[in-house]
Amino acid sequence: MSTATTIKTPTNIRKITFEEYERLPGDSRLELYRGELIEMTPGTPKHNVIRDDIAIPLQEFVKKKALGRIYIETAFRLFPDIVLIPDAAFVTAEQLKTADQDRAAFMFAPTRAIEIVSPANSALEMIKKRELYLSAGSLAVWIVYPASQTVKIYQQGSERIETTTVTDQDLFPGFSLSLAEVFNA
Repeated sequence: MSTATTIKTPTNIRKITFEEYERLPGDSRLELYRGELIEMTPGTPKHNVIRDDIAIPLQEFVKKKALGRIYIETAFRLFPDIVLIPDAAFVTAEQLKTADQDRAAFMFAPTRAIEIVSPANSALEMIKKRELYLSAGSLAVWIVYPASQTVKIYQQGSERIETTTVTDQDLFPGFSLSLAEVFNA
């Protein structure tokens, strides 16, 4: 996950709405949290390689099985005043049937959100994001920890830690990703 910085605004400036968020420049990397804009700094080269080494094989699998699509750094409106940009996300073929892909953000939670932890991310920040995704309807959140070379997979009421291989038999039966290849590439 890229580092987040709250954009400082004078106290007399009001918070923005989602409609105002949608009118921001399309190339901005801004999340919206309860009306406040949060600027996401670009990921480091290492961060981006790890993200891609997860997202690309997953996209190939998802596309081959016609399950949906993997999106990289795409905005999702989880609640009326909360928009998050996961490092990667899975959107099902069913969700895509009714999705307006010309909007600034998908108007739903991704089925799977994937976040890569950067050194600047706090544990509290990661817990907050995980809980937002799950409470908005994501079925699982993968939190990738490059420092410990592990992936924690969270679902409602459960958590598991992967140290060698990531699998997801619920949505991606037959998919397997070696963490040695992800972290040592």
